[in-house]
Amino acid sequence: MTFHPIARPALAILVVLPLCAQAGNDVPPLPQRNPHRGHGTEAKAPVLPGDQPTVPWTDKEVADAKAACAKALESLTIEYEQLPPLKHGICGAPAPILVKSIGSEPKVAIDPPATMTCALAAALGFWLDKTVQPEARAVLSTQVVKLRNASDDEPYWIVQSDKTGATAAHKESSLTAR
Repeated sequence: MTFHPIARPALAILVVLPLCAQAGNDVPPLPQRNPHRGHGTEAKAPVLPGDQPTVPWTDKEVADAKAACAKALESLTIEYEQLPPLKHGICGAPAPILVKSIGSEPKVAIDPPATMTCALAAALGFWLDKTVQPEARAVLSTQVVKLRNASDDEPYWIVQSDKTGATAAHKESSLTAR
């Protein structure tokens, strides 16, 4: 098969020309403006939850939260103190509690006592019972007896030997089997 003398250069130009045209346009086109957003106006910073107006809890909200709290904690061995409602902006709890210890056999002390919702206390009790204590027994051959409440430090566990009664502190990361 023979090509016409002009066919080869024409074919080369047809292949190379689109490639050259694409190479010169490296920047993708800008998206279209959102028609629902105002043009030329700057976005306002969102109002943080704590900066919003504080509307106190109603008596019904507090009563309902206390009833829900009693139900959430009914199956849990917990030493706690009921606190007055907390509210700052839209953040807060209508029935917070101050948790001093959770569980029995062993009792896990919270040091210093921690303010939390009843739902969080119930979840903490479940986590200690179903995750932390089995891991402590498996990895350290002992049980956790104290949880240090420190928001800016890595939590550590005070464990007590079932055999000797000796205690030792372990960072949370040390409970992870390597």
